[in-house]
Amino acid sequence: MVSEEYVRSSIDALVFMGWPKYTTVWNYVVGGTTRVRLEEADFGWARPVHGGVAGAFHFVSIYVKYKTRKGEEGIVVPVMLPERAMQRFQERVGEND
Repeated sequence: MVSEEYVRSSIDALVFMGWPKYTTVWNYVVGGTTRVRLEEADFGWARPVHGGVAGAFHFVSIYVKYKTRKGEEGIVVPVMLPERAMQRFQERVGEND
C-alpha cells in the first residue's frame, strides 16, 4: 500500500526535478480507469451514469468502462493521433471488421 508520505515525497521530487516527458517520438501512453469503480460513487443525489475522461489527449489514451442503454458492458478507448497516423489506424482497425 502506498502511504500519504510516499505520495507527497514523490510529488515533491517531480516538482523539484521537473515532470518527465511522456511524449517523445514513437511513444504512446495508455492507462485505464476500469478498476476505479466510478459507477459506485455516491454523490448524494443519484448513481453516476458515466465517469471517466472527457476526451482524448495527444499521444495518451485512458480507457474507461461503458454500458449501453441495453445494459451491454464494454470498454471505450478514445484515441487522438496526428492526422496521417489516425488515417492509418482507422484503416488497420477497419481490416478487422
